[in-house]
Amino acid sequence: MAEIAAAAKVGRSTLYRHFPTRQALAAALDDQLEDSSRERPSEEPSDRLTTLPYQAPGRLGRDRPLALEVTHVLDEVPPHLIADQLVAEARRAAGVAVALYIVDIDGSQLVRLAGSEDFPERLDAPPALGPEIVPEGLPSFYDALKGRLPRCTAAPLWLRGRVIGLLLCVGSPVAALDDIAKQGAAALELANDYTDLIESARRSRA
Repeated sequence: MAEIAAAAKVGRSTLYRHFPTRQALAAALDDQLEDSSRERPSEEPSDRLTTLPYQAPGRLGRDRPLALEVTHVLDEVPPHLIADQLVAEARRAAGVAVALYIVDIDGSQLVRLAGSEDFPERLDAPPALGPEIVPEGLPSFYDALKGRLPRCTAAPLWLRGRVIGLLLCVGSPVAALDDIAKQGAAALELANDYTDLIESARRSRA
């Protein structure tokens, strides 16, 4: 499983979320091969093996500049993996480590929803009212962040005039993350109708 995850350029935890066991992976491949053989019997097996039901994190837009569209992402990615996909796309575009943070339910902390464990799990005292960030407080918050994470830059996730989270990266991104953050905010909002991943991260109790 570790070798498969490495070949697919995803983490083992991502692979296990799709396929909890080797047997589940083997069964999915068998089903995929049967479906493909019925549809395209002339294809070589190596061609058929490249098609899985969903794109892995970081797969969208890999061959050309990213044109991230909310509806496309929701068609390609299960709702509970939207945060992982968003971080993977941001990391691919920026060329540096990226993490996605949302505000907890009472506005006292930013909680890391996805991204490298090199980033803190929580960041205290965001400029927030409830689970939303107050835009006017972002400049001073960015200054405070740089004391804890030197060379840190941030892209706010804007949604209908609200900031619902932040994409943080350490280092200078190769490309601006504003568009990914904007599209990602809408994708997270839509995915929230189908998964408890985001709300459970915001809660302090089970």
